Amino acid sequence: MNIIEISYPPYVGVDINNSNIDAFVDMEDGVTYTVTLCTPNNYYWYMDKEQLNYVPFGCPDIHVQSLTEENITQAIEDYARDEAYFLKLSFLGGNNRHEAAFCIEELNNLVRKLNKQQWDEASANESHELAIIEIEYPPNYEDVNKDEGCIPVVVKANDGMTYHITVITPNYYYCYMQEHGIGYIPASPLHLMVRSLTKEYIRQALEACLEDDGYALKFYFIAQ
Repeated sequence: MNIIEISYPPYVGVDINNSNIDAFVDMEDGVTYTVTLCTPNNYYWYMDKEQLNYVPFGCPDIHVQSLTEENITQAIEDYARDEAYFLKLSFLGGNNRHEAAFCIEELNNLVRKLNKQQWDEASANESHELAIIEIEYPPNYEDVNKDEGCIPVVVKANDGMTYHITVITPNYYYCYMQEHGIGYIPASPLHLMVRSLTKEYIRQALEACLEDDGYALKFYFIAQ
């Protein structure tokens, strides 16, 4: 899908290596998509400010090494490929949960479909408050660089469902961009972000996703 125009407010005085901005992308389908571009450093700044070890669920950001015009343009162009699938995903995930594109019932249906479980098999479990029963880590977990890594985890919950989630550190993005000599992260699914890949921080992040009937946990899962 072709981009008609990319616009964003002037970022005079903004630390281009540690900030985020909203951009407005006019596409040939007649829709203007609002997306947020963020540098990895900004996540550490946010976690320090809020005294957290994870980034709460929110708008699926587009990640750039620094907020330069070149990086912003290249990142958005990459997200606009393949009928702008990931651009649309970033846009749809940007609203708050009460104004989101998906209601919790729609997410539940998608979760059941991905788990190959029918409505009548799952309905009895959904009357309980959602809770984590078990978190499974990959076999190579102990060898992973906890400060610069990225791992898949499998979350088993008391609703009878299994959630596959990718957990990542902001430093992983820097390492990826440096390794590939680019200033942005190519279009990719939504990741759960933590300060470090310790089991404690990962559990804290996942438990925060259980609010509002597990809306965040379910969105992370279907966005994979």
